Amino acid sequence: FEIIYNVEDEKTKEQDLKNLFSAMKLLEDDYLGSSGSRGYGKVEILITSIVERPREYYFGDKEAEKVLLPQNGEVKVSDILERFNKIFRA
Repeated sequence: FEIIYNVEDEKTKEQDLKNLFSAMKLLEDDYLGSSGSRGYGKVEILITSIVERPREYYFGDKEAEKVLLPQNGEVKVSDILERFNKIFRA
């Protein structure tokens, strides 16, 4: 699936993203639907890329796009949380 996060307040962006990834990790430790104790509904979320597109990108400045996590593999949510500051403060 794809998530698009629109920044409403630059001051809360970092905490919002951290909360989003924490919620994904919580989902991985739980399950979707019923019969979770039998192993049904278990999910693992693998992140394939993270891209930041500021306002300038949408006005034609393709160089404004910032790739925070390149599309060269899959990264687990727990790894994102561990490397959070390095990825999002780049």
